[in-house]
Amino acid sequence: MSFVELSQFYKNFYELYSAGIDVATTAESLEQRSSGHNRRIMQIVSQSLRKGRSLYTSFRAGQCVPIFDLPLVKAAEDSGRIVEVFKNLSQKHLETHEYIKKIRMSLVKPYFTFAVALMFPGVTNLFAGKVTLAHYLRNSLGILILVTVVCYLIYNYWIQSYFDLLKARTLHQIMDSIPFFKKLNAKIAYEKFASTLAFMLDSGIDFFEALKQSGQCSADLQIQKAIEKIVPKIQNGADVNQAFQQEKVLPMDLVTAISLGSQSGKLPEFLKRYADGIKRENEATIQTWVRFFPVVLYWLVIGQIAYGIVNFYTGYLDQALKIAP
Repeated sequence: MSFVELSQFYKNFYELYSAGIDVATTAESLEQRSSGHNRRIMQIVSQSLRKGRSLYTSFRAGQCVPIFDLPLVKAAEDSGRIVEVFKNLSQKHLETHEYIKKIRMSLVKPYFTFAVALMFPGVTNLFAGKVTLAHYLRNSLGILILVTVVCYLIYNYWIQSYFDLLKARTLHQIMDSIPFFKKLNAKIAYEKFASTLAFMLDSGIDFFEALKQSGQCSADLQIQKAIEKIVPKIQNGADVNQAFQQEKVLPMDLVTAISLGSQSGKLPEFLKRYADGIKRENEATIQTWVRFFPVVLYWLVIGQIAYGIVNFYTGYLDQALKIAP
């Protein structure tokens, strides 16, 4: 399912459930509304629920929701807060869709600027007769198509990383190995950890279980390993602030938010505030890169064209001087 479909799925589910319809009948109703691949998925879910299995087990069997949602589905079912949790999940996936849409739209201008930068430099050689039209189109369009395919595969892998933890961690490791993206990559991991922990706490999951699940869902393997050490320390009576500081994985402002939130009993609010702040910083960084990239390409194109024109007329002038008496 896409993020829009996921959002609508949770919305339909909690609306039917809140109307007094049991989960099995609700799943059957959603199955009838679905088509194609989604219908087959919902058929598996409804059949599993009819056999008396839990929502968690049925959703997992049908693979109808991201693996990161399953702990929340289990918590919702155990606590009886299906309507509230599913409403939050619906909103969460809708926000994710809008975020991805914003990123995708911001990349349109850099892409077309790159296309122009790729197509223009060969124009002077084409008019000078140094290359044929077929050669020009083959080189320019061939490279553009190759770059487009690579960009699509990267984008598709990024989308899948929201649903697949292994792909999320592979992508994180790749980005972490590129110095230019290393800092942003770390901040994205911190933001997702904080927002996931806040969401799980809001959904009624116990603090230690929420902390453990947030670590396991993190794309940063170091965060998971650190949380696995932190949880038993806190359970054994260690101070929350000290337990996090000893591992030295999370930034101090996030550790402070967790510590103050735990002391005040408003941990989800502190985590949301931190996550929202980091998310705004990350979006600003990405937008800066997006605005900077076309400008650089623009001047490279201008420079390449100017260089080609100068070479063209220089060569023309040299030929004219050679044949002059």
